[in-house]
Amino acid sequence: MTENSSQGTVTCLNCGAQSADGARFCPVCGQTLNAMQAPPWASPAVPTPAPLPAAAAPLPPAPPPGYGQPPAYGQPPAYPPAPGYGQPPAYPPPPGYGQPPAYPPPPGYGQPQGYGQPPAYPPPQGYAPAPARNNSTPIFVGLGVIALVAVLVVGAQIVSSGGGHATPTPSGIALGSPTASPSLVPTASPSLVPTAPPSPVRTASPSAVRTASPTLVPTHAPIGFSPTGSLATARENHTATLLLDGRVLVAGGYDGSNDLASAELYNPKTGKFTATGSLATARELHTATALPDGRLLIAGGYDGSSDLASAELYDPKTGKFSPTGSMAAIRELHTATALPDGRVLVVGGYDGAKDLASAELYDPATGIFSPTGSMTTARENHTATLLSDGRVLIAGGWGGSIQLASAELYDPATGKFTVTGSMNTARESPTATLLSDGHVLIAGGSTPVGNSWGVVASAELYDPKIGTFSPTGSQAAARSLHTAALLSDGRVLIAGGHDRSKSFASAELYNPVTGKFTATGSMATARDDHTATLLSDGRILVAGGWDGSKHLASAELYQP
Repeated sequence: MTENSSQGTVTCLNCGAQSADGARFCPVCGQTLNAMQAPPWASPAVPTPAPLPAAAAPLPPAPPPGYGQPPAYGQPPAYPPAPGYGQPPAYPPPPGYGQPPAYPPPPGYGQPQGYGQPPAYPPPQGYAPAPARNNSTPIFVGLGVIALVAVLVVGAQIVSSGGGHATPTPSGIALGSPTASPSLVPTASPSLVPTAPPSPVRTASPSAVRTASPTLVPTHAPIGFSPTGSLATARENHTATLLLDGRVLVAGGYDGSNDLASAELYNPKTGKFTATGSLATARELHTATALPDGRLLIAGGYDGSSDLASAELYDPKTGKFSPTGSMAAIRELHTATALPDGRVLVVGGYDGAKDLASAELYDPATGIFSPTGSMTTARENHTATLLSDGRVLIAGGWGGSIQLASAELYDPATGKFTVTGSMNTARESPTATLLSDGHVLIAGGSTPVGNSWGVVASAELYDPKIGTFSPTGSQAAARSLHTAALLSDGRVLIAGGHDRSKSFASAELYNPVTGKFTATGSMATARDDHTATLLSDGRILVAGGWDGSKHLASAELYQP
């Protein structure tokens, strides 16, 4: 920029002014002089070509209009937005992107919202929110530009400064607060579907939460006896047998005037008795035994004038009785026990002149009775219980002149009776119930008392493994001609009966675990010579009998 023109002076190459040697700046134009250039005498006098003027540095571009100025209120900045600004993300939007929710819209759906509220649903045409940014809180302002703001500045950073227009906010929400209200801040969610306003959202409250109510919780039926439909005909000394379909067949008996041929069916679902076909022969003190095919065998009994050897079959499918083979001996007050092989063992009884020791087997396949081994002691009004091992226990009864304590076992494999241990107390008309553990409970009955007889409260257990009887707890009341029914829980219900002076309405429960009897609810009607049948649902049907003065048609249900 400078050159030396003569000794002791320096010429400014910019304006040509002379300056004293050693000066650093031109006194005229202020340009820097080349102080490092040697004077002319220090080198050959070769003229130094003047350097070309350097190109002028380009001026910076003019700023865009409004550069450095804050944007107009509610408008985006004027400078060009970043690439992709205001555009949807590059990845494919999920199904339903930008569509209204599928659930029914709340009231006012699609209508403008109040000032300071979220944009109205659905979003404006072309609504395409940008990915959410977490570094600031977006603020929607201005009722007239809500739609424009939703399109252009969703997710953009808008900084609110003091002195600006104050936007009303819901109570409890501070403008610019780090924690945004869900109703004011659109967030990028996988579905990108606008969410429903807070009002439709149900919150748990004591009134909205269902609580268990006693009326909604099934409760067990009250324990005890309750009335049910009555028989069409009052009767005692009848039979009541559970059928395979859950109904109960009540057949024969005595009504106080005549022996009966009529029969009735009890339906537990309706609680009613209805008439069915009648027996070919009227009878009482007979037996009724369920066969494997669902039919019932009715055998023997008394017809009002003589004892019977005849037998009949009841078919539940047709509701009719039909004759079958007759027994070899006429008999009443006998027992009939279904064996595991389907045959029926008929034992003892009374033939109108004497007690019987004989026994017969009925074969359902042939409809014929055939003789089998005889008991060692003739007896009537005894018990017969099928044991768990298939043998049959015969116990007690009347032996022609006195009550019996002896017992015998019948073995179907050999067709013979053998003596087993005797009971501790002689008994006629007791009850015998096979317990869940294989023992047999013998309870109550009549027993000799001097030259007469009385009724006992005692009970005994027979153990088939050792063949002996042993005492157990006694009943609260001495009773005979009562009933005993095994409940589904293993206990035994003892109901009714008489003590020679009166009939009973009371009932007791025997618990095999404790070996004790305890009182339970009483029947509505005192009765003896009635029936008690275990139903399929676990209840006990008690029907008919004698109350000490008249024959009964009433029936009751016991709920364990």
